[in-house]
Amino acid sequence: MNQLYWGPGVRRINTWYHHRFTRQLDLFPDKLSDFRGAVLKVSTFHFAPCNFFHRAENGTVLLRYGMEIEVVKTVARVLNFTLTFTEPPNGETWGEELGNGSWYGLMGQLQRQEADIGLANLFVSSHWLQVVDVTSPYRTEMMVFMALTEPPLPRWQSLSFPFHQWTWLAVLLGLIVSGPCLFLVALASGRCGGELRNLQSLSFAWYYAFGMHFCEAHTSLPRSTSTQVFVLFLWLYTMILTMVYSANLKSFLLVKKQPTVMQTLQDLYESGLEVSAGVELYRYEFAMSSNPYLQRLTKVYRYYDDLEKLFPPLLQGRTVNLLPRSYTDYVHQEQIY
Repeated sequence: MNQLYWGPGVRRINTWYHHRFTRQLDLFPDKLSDFRGAVLKVSTFHFAPCNFFHRAENGTVLLRYGMEIEVVKTVARVLNFTLTFTEPPNGETWGEELGNGSWYGLMGQLQRQEADIGLANLFVSSHWLQVVDVTSPYRTEMMVFMALTEPPLPRWQSLSFPFHQWTWLAVLLGLIVSGPCLFLVALASGRCGGELRNLQSLSFAWYYAFGMHFCEAHTSLPRSTSTQVFVLFLWLYTMILTMVYSANLKSFLLVKKQPTVMQTLQDLYESGLEVSAGVELYRYEFAMSSNPYLQRLTKVYRYYDDLEKLFPPLLQGRTVNLLPRSYTDYVHQEQIY
C-alpha cells in the first residue's frame, strides 16, 4: 500500500490464502488523519498582514508569525506532522509561468515538489490550479484599486466653480454679443430721433452692457421704448446670472472642493493610467471577465516582481495599484510609504 508521508518502502498488510485473507483488516485505511510525525516543508515569504518575518541583521529569520502561519501550525498539531519553513529563492514571491511550462517562485517550488505546502495569501484561481491543488477556502479577501488622491483644489479657484465650463462659455458669448446688440437697437432708435448719442456708440454700448453684467449702475438711461425693452431684458438676465453666481460662490467658499476621482472601471480605463500588481494572476482574471473594461485593462496591466516597486509610481501618479484590502489597510495604518 502507498505509505503517504510514512516513509519509503512498502508495508505488508495481509495475505491471500485459500481464497480468503488470513486476517480481517481494512485494506484501505485512512492515511490523512495521522501523518505520523512526517516532516512537511512549507514555502512562504513575508507578506503583511498574513505572514510576518522578523529577521536578524544578517537576514536570518528569527521569528515567523501571522494568521496563515498559525493556521498551518494548528493543522500540523491536529494531523501530527512536523513543519520546516523555506522561502522562494532570490527574493521571489508567488512567481509566474515561464515560456517552457515551468514556473518560478513559490509556485515553482510546489511544481518541482521542493515544498509540500505554500502559504502567501493564495487565491483559488483556475490559473494557479494548473500547478497546485488548494484547500477549501477558509477566508475571503477583497481586492481594491489604490490610486493617488489629489489634494483639495486651492481656494482661489473657487471663483470659477459656481458655473460649468459650458456655462462660462455661454456667459462669455452673451457678454460679447450683448454690447453690439444694444448698439444696433440704439442706433435704429437713434435714426428715429429718440435715443441718446452715447448708446449709438459701439464702445459705449459695450461698456454699458459690460457694466450691467457686473451690477454697475448707469446714470445714462435709454429714452426710446425699443431700447428700454432691450435693456430691461438684459437687466433681468444679468440680475439672475449674478444672483445664481453669488449663491453658488458662497457654498464653494465654505466647503473645499475635492478633485474628480475615478468611480467606475470605465473611469479607470479612460484615465490612461497603468494598473500594476505584485502578481501576474490578475491579468488572466481580467481577460476571463465578462466586464469589457476589465478585459481592456489587460492592455495597461504591469506586473512587478518586487512589492516595494509598486509604490514609487503610485506616489508619482503614474499607476493604480491592485492589492488585497488587508494589505492596503496595513500599509495605510503603518504609513510605510
